[in-house]
Amino acid sequence: MPGPCNALESNPLMTDHAAPRIKIAIQKSGRLTDRSLDLLERCGLKYTRGRDQLLCFGENMPVDVLLVRDDDIPGLVRDDVCDLGIVGMNVLEERRLQFLADSATEPFRMVRPLDYGRCRLAFGYPEDGGLKTVADLQGRRVATSYPRIVEAFLKRERVDASVVEFAGAVEIAPSLGRADVVCDLVSTGSTLAANRLRSSHASVAAIALEARGSRDEVQSLRAALDGIRARIDDPAWRDAKQALLLEAAAPEFWKRSDRFERLGRAEYLDRIENAARAAASLLERIEGHPKSPRESYPRDVVRRLAQQCHLLEAASREALTDGPRDAFVAVEPMLDDTSPAVPARAFADRLAAMYAAWARARGMRFAQLETPDGSAEPRHLLAIAGFAAYALLQPEEGLHVLEEDEPGGRVVRRTTVRVRVLPQPAEPARDGTAGLLRQARERLTQRPATTTQVTRRYREGASPLVRDTPRGWRTPHIDRVLAGDFDLIQARE
Repeated sequence: MPGPCNALESNPLMTDHAAPRIKIAIQKSGRLTDRSLDLLERCGLKYTRGRDQLLCFGENMPVDVLLVRDDDIPGLVRDDVCDLGIVGMNVLEERRLQFLADSATEPFRMVRPLDYGRCRLAFGYPEDGGLKTVADLQGRRVATSYPRIVEAFLKRERVDASVVEFAGAVEIAPSLGRADVVCDLVSTGSTLAANRLRSSHASVAAIALEARGSRDEVQSLRAALDGIRARIDDPAWRDAKQALLLEAAAPEFWKRSDRFERLGRAEYLDRIENAARAAASLLERIEGHPKSPRESYPRDVVRRLAQQCHLLEAASREALTDGPRDAFVAVEPMLDDTSPAVPARAFADRLAAMYAAWARARGMRFAQLETPDGSAEPRHLLAIAGFAAYALLQPEEGLHVLEEDEPGGRVVRRTTVRVRVLPQPAEPARDGTAGLLRQARERLTQRPATTTQVTRRYREGASPLVRDTPRGWRTPHIDRVLAGDFDLIQARE
């Protein structure tokens, strides 16, 4: 979430002889702190902490990290105190609406969504009450820490409800008599359940992972599509698309080095709009007539629609950013004394098949550019293109470790495979697959493999377990992970 990259004259992080330093604000304590620092370390940043523990001084790059309250990050970026910020979308949108109330100018722009810290803002209804849907909130009181987001949503839904701002522990508001329902961040739903509240919607990812075909799931998909539609209908989307089309009409456009990126971005917005319309049309067909709602729906159709919503949510979040869309994936067995050649190559084959299954299940364009048997390097090299392909795959970067047990339960062998996820260039590859291979090799040469971070550990046997570090989940369902469901499990397990 960057603001203008201007260094302040009174910047205390600059020495007299130093070049301007980039300042990045992150949450000082909370669920995003460790993951954000880990992301910066994986980018190569080495830093030391200041005495007050609120400043990390970059030793090998002109980059400093400020540890601050997450509510302060949008303002620090807007006011040019910091050049970049990493913050939850809930805080970002709440503060954006606050700033827009004072000024019509967008206070900042989002560069790229990061695939961690995922949760959702959802209504929580009392288990023993008659409130079940947003329509039931007419004339009711809603407690929330995000009053502007909730007010904007209720206005779109044409629901006249009172929004009560509640700082912290929102879930206790109904039991205190302060509100009828709550609207708060939900990850697993355990906090709501502990306070005898139930979430209004299942997550799209959870439905895509294992649909039951229930009415609640279909209502959740309706809410998800409404959110995607609201993002597409936002003036910022329309203005960005119009600006791209005007750029393409300029006389010098075809001489610009970024012409492919700009044209690709405009085409990407069109594809998202068309896919959202198709998804909405499918939803209307399975919903049937509103006067005679069904109690159950075809599970496979609901699952496929949830999968499409999952991709559209990710794509519409990143569509207005300058980040890459498509990805190259290199799967490289680590051939050393701890990872013998035969098991390492076999594990690499399984991971490559996992990414192929992931891409095909999501309707992505997939190409196998290299295989261990057909190249000088013992690796799989894949090209994957589609909605938010790079954003969804980027957390896969790192070491994948297969742990095998002997009968007594002690780990006796670890097989390691390195996965590298690189952005495809915006310029179309010439000569089809051969052109893609040249581009992928150039990317690999430009960014040598340096990471030593473990992304995921896999254990098979009597007590299977998979632990995913970037996304923060663990599951015994190793079969689902290797089937390509790794980007869905986090919302459920």
